[in-house]
Amino acid sequence: MAQAMISARPRLVYVMDDNRWVVNEIGKEVLSYFRKTYLVGLDTRAASYRKTVLHFPTPDLILNKQRYRHIHRSNRLLMTWTHGLPDNPDPAIRRRISDVKEGAVYLEKIHVMNQTARTFLIDLGIDEHKIVLIPHGVHTQKYQPATPEQRIAIRATLGIPAEVICIGSFQKDSPGWDNTSMEPKWIKGPDVLADALIRLAKDVPIFVLLTSPSRRYLIDRLTAARIPFRHDVLSNADDLIPYFHALDLYMLTSRDEGGPLDFLKAMSSGVPVVSTRMGMPADVIDHGRNGMLAEIDDVAQLVSAARTLIDDAECRAQIGQAARETILSGYDWSTILEQYRELLYEPLL
Repeated sequence: MAQAMISARPRLVYVMDDNRWVVNEIGKEVLSYFRKTYLVGLDTRAASYRKTVLHFPTPDLILNKQRYRHIHRSNRLLMTWTHGLPDNPDPAIRRRISDVKEGAVYLEKIHVMNQTARTFLIDLGIDEHKIVLIPHGVHTQKYQPATPEQRIAIRATLGIPAEVICIGSFQKDSPGWDNTSMEPKWIKGPDVLADALIRLAKDVPIFVLLTSPSRRYLIDRLTAARIPFRHDVLSNADDLIPYFHALDLYMLTSRDEGGPLDFLKAMSSGVPVVSTRMGMPADVIDHGRNGMLAEIDDVAQLVSAARTLIDDAECRAQIGQAARETILSGYDWSTILEQYRELLYEPLL
């Protein structure tokens, strides 16, 4: 269980998850930024609090078993809607969608990270005045473009040949926390990613750099296709920084996301992103200017977008620079957390 970090009489509690997930990474950002202002705490519990703002950073923590009914009514409840669209076959996501309308009655605010989620919840009949759109953030001073020397050094360290195109994919895309599951997570689209990489490898020398646990499905597909890759499970988020320096492009083939966080890290690092048109990429990426977009499940479009970058180094550099400028213009964590203050927390405290 995540260790509780509670100040005396906290005004705001960010309700942590028990697993190692991006919501806990964000919780630590909230704790660091607002600790003194709100006597903020991180906890895995909620039932013991009174007259406190409780921020549930994923729907399951508040909607499962109608948890909102069992929290003292003196508290003010805030939920982040991470993801969930009606075509998702996951029974847990379908339950989430069926539960959110009733649960929303108990919530003061619902935080979403992209316009698709906002529109979806409004179409479900949820009061649009409760819905607050604030995207993910990134530490732009940590995630910076690589110098030529850094790029050469990290590729040598990781065993990535200088002449190949290195494509990154850093998000978990199978169930569990190891490599035992061969099941692809529908939401993350590793089947689409594998199809796109296999097509690219027929014409272009590529190397695939993977991080995060639970990549068995993709690893098996790459191995069968004889595509060279490296898979490292890193101990903390900042260990990713040099891995972005090794990349020529980052590929994201999800079908539904709240963020994800790592595509912002790629853009902040000046790495061109090829993504499906979903989640935050649909809002942030201007196709052909600061990244490349393809329709969901469209392998041919993903391959075409990647080839545009692979075949033109100057275009790759220009899009990487524009990506960095986009992130600097409004996605640094300091900017995003001020939006948390103004739009989520201050109205409830």
